[in-house]
Amino acid sequence: MGKVIVVEDSPSQLTDICDKLHDAGFETAEAVSVCSAKQVIEQASPLDIVLADMRLPDGQCFAILEWMKEKGYSQPFIMMSRYQDESTLQTAINNGVTRFVNKKRLDEELIVYVREQMEEQSRLAIRFDEDTYERKSEQFKTIRKDMERYARLGFRVMFTGETGAGKHCLARLYHSMCGRKGEFKRLDCASMPESKNEGALMLFGQEKTPRHPSRYDGGLLEKCKGGTIMLENVAALPEYAQGMLTYVLHHNEYEPVGALYEKKADVMFVATLSSSTDEGKALQPDFLHYLRNREISVPALRECVDDIIPLAEFFLSLTDKDKYLSADAKSLLMRHQWPGNVSEMKAAIQDAVAKSNGNKIEAGDFDLSWHRQMPPKESAGAMNMEEYMRCRVNYVIDHATGLNNAVKLFGMSKNTLYKWMDKLGIENPFGKNE
Repeated sequence: MGKVIVVEDSPSQLTDICDKLHDAGFETAEAVSVCSAKQVIEQASPLDIVLADMRLPDGQCFAILEWMKEKGYSQPFIMMSRYQDESTLQTAINNGVTRFVNKKRLDEELIVYVREQMEEQSRLAIRFDEDTYERKSEQFKTIRKDMERYARLGFRVMFTGETGAGKHCLARLYHSMCGRKGEFKRLDCASMPESKNEGALMLFGQEKTPRHPSRYDGGLLEKCKGGTIMLENVAALPEYAQGMLTYVLHHNEYEPVGALYEKKADVMFVATLSSSTDEGKALQPDFLHYLRNREISVPALRECVDDIIPLAEFFLSLTDKDKYLSADAKSLLMRHQWPGNVSEMKAAIQDAVAKSNGNKIEAGDFDLSWHRQMPPKESAGAMNMEEYMRCRVNYVIDHATGLNNAVKLFGMSKNTLYKWMDKLGIENPFGKNE
């Protein structure tokens, strides 16, 4: 749950309002002017809400709202005022005020309105990505319960599963469940610099000195202060970086390059690891011990048949709301083994939309031919990662019209596509500068 940012210039009323909110179980942050409110909101969580008096010493609360819009802050805004005439209410609506509380009726309205808004914020918290569907299969209901329990305890979680199964989306959801105030940042471990010095600069930053004040760079840990860092494909993390992060995970401290002191690391770490590879065995035992308080195994899409059609219809709604799947198309999707999991489905739906005529998408609009050489259902799990990725990369090369389209079809980052081409000895036909 977020906190309530109370903006009120009267000391007695500020104390009274905060006491009421504390008694109701809410946390608060206080400000007494437009200027100080901006400073507090800059440190706010997306789950927080703003409760502000209309008239403040340095302007009206609408100045805060205008500033929030310019800066991209979207926290709900509740305005307080003793004036409830039609003109005041219309001005509030025009300026984007979410709700209005009459100061003469604080005892009746304040807690009710704040609680309702906080509950709405909690519901919105799980809608962390427009491309994310909250899956309803029994497997994912169990996973969600485990994540809620781990989030309450502040555990670090490692998400394991096949490529494209949805590990990244669950990591983002876990960040939201933990109520982290900062950003969610992804670190592609395969893209870490080979040089230890460059890696230290990237992670820990460089401290400024009297001789070189312009060299200051906060590094990833400072930029993500109060947030979450997802170590994507953690098996690819260089050995030197594992050693550096082991100390951070154990002591919650790090030392910027050139610094004479350690800084507090206010960061939650989560990680993803492919369950189809043995590369995880190369992780240093101490690093793995501190990184993985708990492990969540993300099932393949073929194991969650209840999710197949709802997911397909969700991706279809994102691509073209006017189109729908025929009965034969749904039957085809249910029979398919989805070795590329959710990432493959998203690309398949987008491709079918482009090929279809009219609003109905037929089975013939789907091109799943690149998987016709896949093992049958009873042996689908026997395919190793290299065999699967070779099939996937070759499909991308055969079907992509350029680098951007290749990345879209591949369903992962450009660097990961290049990495697998190099590993499999497949020539890159796209070039690296498009």
